[in-house]
Amino acid sequence: MPLVQPLHPLTAARRAAVLAAAVVAFAAPASDARAQGPARIPDCSEAVAMVSLGSFIDCIGAIDVAPPIQGAGLLPLLDAAFPGYAAWSYLGSSENFMSNLFANDPSGRTGTLLFDTPLSGVWGIGLKSGTGSSVYVFDFTTPTASLVYSTAGTSVNIRDIPQALSHADLFRARRMTVVPEPDTYALMGTGLVVMAGLVRRRLRA
Repeated sequence: MPLVQPLHPLTAARRAAVLAAAVVAFAAPASDARAQGPARIPDCSEAVAMVSLGSFIDCIGAIDVAPPIQGAGLLPLLDAAFPGYAAWSYLGSSENFMSNLFANDPSGRTGTLLFDTPLSGVWGIGLKSGTGSSVYVFDFTTPTASLVYSTAGTSVNIRDIPQALSHADLFRARRMTVVPEPDTYALMGTGLVVMAGLVRRRLRA
């Protein structure tokens, strides 16, 4: 039986569990509570510009805690939310776009992220806005050189207006290698022995 299971959209309960774990793991002491902040924490699915793409798999967030969870700090959440992959790796931020896969560093509530090299395969695009972070996972079957983003599902102000993008993070997923189980090896071995016996009989006849 293959070890890799197809990815299914995150259920509301599972998404809530992942985010609850993030808040417990990264929550700041009460003395660090923000004097100002959004009236609510948006759901990543509110960024219609991103979730409507055919290559979209699912998203996690928004995670709104102080200090914010961003960059490599999001890797445990990706591993927990998308276990169908052997590992996720953090590649870099649009803030350092001259030295990694990003070709620009936009800052608006909406805009376009450009990549130095078209992306193909499974990638995570993390958005950091205000104190919130969201990650959108895509399976680019067709190489993709740009992506329209929206911070509507990452952070909103007290008037429920999306806040400007701070930066984007880039994550890459490595597909899990399917390793045959011992029973499979035994069955294959038995089959080879039977085939060898049949070949010998034919040669002697």
